[in-house]
Amino acid sequence: MTAVDMKDWIQNRAEELAIDLTGHEFGDLGPSIQLMLYMKAEEDWVDYYSGLIDHIYEREKERRLRY
Repeated sequence: MTAVDMKDWIQNRAEELAIDLTGHEFGDLGPSIQLMLYMKAEEDWVDYYSGLIDHIYEREKERRLRY
């Protein structure tokens, strides 16, 4: 994943959160709310990719233990 992909993922997630949590478009919200949503989206990105890495690691560990 490139830095551009990461930023796009986070921005898209922040826009989803804006609608889900406030009922308003991200751009219609004030800067402090936008910042909070963006920070939450960053946390979600970390959680998402941490989960993927954990899954890959566990799968590889199981594969190694079988042989």
